[in-house]
Amino acid sequence: MQRAIWIVTFFVIIAVSYYWLFVDQERLNKMELLTKSDETITDNINTVSELERRLELRYLGHGKHLQDIQDEFKAHYETYIEKMDSIDLVFEEIKFTMQQMEDKLVKKIDRTNDALENLSDNFESFKRKTNRTTREIQLDISTIKDDINIIMERLPEEKKKK
Repeated sequence: MQRAIWIVTFFVIIAVSYYWLFVDQERLNKMELLTKSDETITDNINTVSELERRLELRYLGHGKHLQDIQDEFKAHYETYIEKMDSIDLVFEEIKFTMQQMEDKLVKKIDRTNDALENLSDNFESFKRKTNRTTREIQLDISTIKDDINIIMERLPEEKKKK
């Protein structure tokens, strides 16, 4: 029985040695590969995390820059609206002034037309009066000529009588 125990013990020692030399070594190799793979994966995860952090910081920077641009745009837009309102008021004033000037110009043109009509009437009246005066003068001249002719005819007779 002791021999059997020694044989069993011998086989157990051989099995443990075989396990320790071959099977355990293979397990250790696999564990080393797993450790290296874990390190690589960890490095990759760290790299990805770092890239994600940088990208997030970039997005935050872009967001802040975009917010600054939006704020500046809003300020410029408000200034633009204010200027457009003031320009609109100026245009309204100019339009009102132009309407007033147009009304004044129309009144002056109407007065000028009335003055032209009065002048035309006065001219026509003056023309008629001048024509009448001219006819009267022509009549007077004709009468004077007749008188002169009569005098001229009498003058030789008067000279003869004397």
